[in-house]
Amino acid sequence: MVYTKFSRSAVSAILWSQWAYWCALGVAIWAYIAMPKGNIRDCLVIAPIAPGMLIFAVSYWLYQSSDEYVKQRTLQAATLTAITVAMLSMIYFFLELLGFPKLSMMWVHIIGWSLFNVQMLRLWFEAK
Repeated sequence: MVYTKFSRSAVSAILWSQWAYWCALGVAIWAYIAMPKGNIRDCLVIAPIAPGMLIFAVSYWLYQSSDEYVKQRTLQAATLTAITVAMLSMIYFFLELLGFPKLSMMWVHIIGWSLFNVQMLRLWFEAK
């Protein structure tokens, strides 16, 4: 098996972008639960979009600067995630027709994002 060592700047970019996203997500959840409806609450609830886009930018930067092994593993992780989300979406679509409650896109996001992150963390730990 080929092992790739990630540079310190790559690991730093991943950690800081994830930290910014999770902090913004925490603020968004707090605002959704605790604040009265209004413009400030709306801005705080959609705040995680910006660091989320930063995560995609960092991912693209790392993908472009990676060797072929990491590129292949990243594409495999994205493919497995896409297939899983597509299958679960199709299955639940039909279950909703049978009377199951409507599923929030939040759960689709959490399942897809978590599955991809687990695969990428496994790649990162293999590289150590």
